[in-house]
Amino acid sequence: MQLNWASVGTKYKTETEEDFPPFFVFSRFVQQQAQMKNDPSFAFYSNSDQLPKLERPSRYHGKTSVSKHKTFIPTGTSHSQTCSKEGSIESPDRQCPIHRKPHPLKKCKGFRGKPIGERMYFLRQNGICFKCCESTKHIARDCKISVKCSECGSEKHIAALHPDSPAPPAETVQAETDHGREPSDSSSPPVMSKCTEICGTGKSFRSCSKICLVTVFPSGQRERAVKMFAVLDEQSNRSLAKSDFFNIFNIKTTVAPYTLKTCAGVTETAGRRATNFIVESFDRKTQLPLPALIECDMLPDDKEEIPSPEVAYYHLHLRSIANLIPAIDPEASILLLLGRDILQAHKVHEKINGPFNAPYAQRLELGWVIVGEVCLGSTHQTNSFSTLRTSVLPNGRTTSLNPCQNRLIVKESFDNLTHFSDSSLCSQEDISFIPETDKLGTTVFQESKDDDKQALSIQDQAFLQIMDKDTHQDDSHSWVAPLPFRTPRCKLPSNREQAMIRLASLHRTLHGKPGMKRDFTEFIKKMLDNDHAEIARPLEQGKEHWYLPMFGIFASTQT
Repeated sequence: MQLNWASVGTKYKTETEEDFPPFFVFSRFVQQQAQMKNDPSFAFYSNSDQLPKLERPSRYHGKTSVSKHKTFIPTGTSHSQTCSKEGSIESPDRQCPIHRKPHPLKKCKGFRGKPIGERMYFLRQNGICFKCCESTKHIARDCKISVKCSECGSEKHIAALHPDSPAPPAETVQAETDHGREPSDSSSPPVMSKCTEICGTGKSFRSCSKICLVTVFPSGQRERAVKMFAVLDEQSNRSLAKSDFFNIFNIKTTVAPYTLKTCAGVTETAGRRATNFIVESFDRKTQLPLPALIECDMLPDDKEEIPSPEVAYYHLHLRSIANLIPAIDPEASILLLLGRDILQAHKVHEKINGPFNAPYAQRLELGWVIVGEVCLGSTHQTNSFSTLRTSVLPNGRTTSLNPCQNRLIVKESFDNLTHFSDSSLCSQEDISFIPETDKLGTTVFQESKDDDKQALSIQDQAFLQIMDKDTHQDDSHSWVAPLPFRTPRCKLPSNREQAMIRLASLHRTLHGKPGMKRDFTEFIKKMLDNDHAEIARPLEQGKEHWYLPMFGIFASTQT
């Protein structure tokens, strides 16, 4: 990094002709280096930081002596340690030294599945040729065998030593029997760099659900069509829409209460209703009439769960439908949840299953959807969870996990319009029908256009009140403003003693500098003659006062 920084700094100095690069250039350089080091696409030696640095052995038959400062236990190398203890390796081309089975080391799935650092460490510890992996009687520089890597075409190593070579495709799990073949490797597959094309550069894995890009418009008014995403949830018995949906189409209807039952519990809330709307697929081939939509802001709105063409392209069994899935529109929001009351939207016309544990695709009435975890090789899976509140399950037990939002049961109640708690859904026109005793709950949290404006503090308001009340124009037409002290303010203490000490110090200074004393006296006399200052009147006994200490500053200029 020091050499790289020297190169970057020299280039900057040459281009700008400055003495040294500023700090923001160094900060940007460190960020770029950190991003490069943490990019899984270029992490060729994943275990290089953990492997001990070994000297070149003088003998290649059997173990070599290695000095180290700490005990090193490589992850997942228990087989290699076991085999090194069992005895010397005779012919790795006939018997695998890892599994002690009659298959060559260069074709061992367990050996190829390990990081390149562990593979090199295993060969060095057992004195196996780095070039052919077939003998312990010669080293790579003396190897006469012609090899060629099937991954990159290199003639210096075989495919088993290709850096970060991917593990062979998973096969169907069968009962293991000892017939001389290699046992199945239970270690996790290596990280695949192309997963960043799906999950991005973040560390969280991505999972897709049934979400379609659709167009919604009022019946007979195609010109008012709006693009949005719709969640297809067969666990909900009613279709719901967010408040933004009602605001976009300027829907002003009576607010009615309903009961919302989710995994987090039962909620009494209220919302508007929208009817007579049409939903259209992205390719405009299908139009379905929407049932009555109920206003609800508790819809799942994670846009990371929306299927994209990239997800289909990087899964081989879904690549054929990559061009049939629209790209994610950043301007469209998740505003709809289609439940079982529009059953036609949930019917599956075609399905692609794929391998075990792989995401599957369905062609619904509104288009293709992809369901399942799409992270390649489960690279970004995590066991950590985040929550905003502690929820109480129906059985009374508390939990810190996110409540399930995929099961919504809505029960409308039109006989009682007074019991609901979500007052943010009420508009000013809808409060008129509510009894006077219940209007407080609907207006306390009502939003207005001035909510985001900055307001004056209490001290600012008090200052303005003092200035407005006591500012006036005197007889000489001069504006006089009061000192904005806090009210009630404390009486100022007398500083006569401090002023006299300052005056005595000034008197000693002027006594020792006659020239300065002459200039100081002339300056004070000039201020009195020009009415820029006046002699203070005698103070009344006990009256509040404050003296201004005097300072004499003598400045001289030299040429």
